[in-house]
Amino acid sequence: MAKKLNNPKWWKAIEVYCTDTNMPLTRVAEQACIPYDTIIRWFKKKEFLESLWSRFLEIRSTLDLIDI
Repeated sequence: MAKKLNNPKWWKAIEVYCTDTNMPLTRVAEQACIPYDTIIRWFKKKEFLESLWSRFLEIRSTLDLIDI
């Protein structure tokens, strides 16, 4: 990941979410082994969303390169 996460605990949730952005947050919490309430709180934080978006773009650009 290019940008250092403000909170390393976010990594697992971000990776799980980026595998399927349509996944319900209850499932993200379950797969990341993080309480659902914590996930909801993180999704309200600007810093978390910026890290999530940054990672999503990294993954997306890699997939675009593979599709070429």
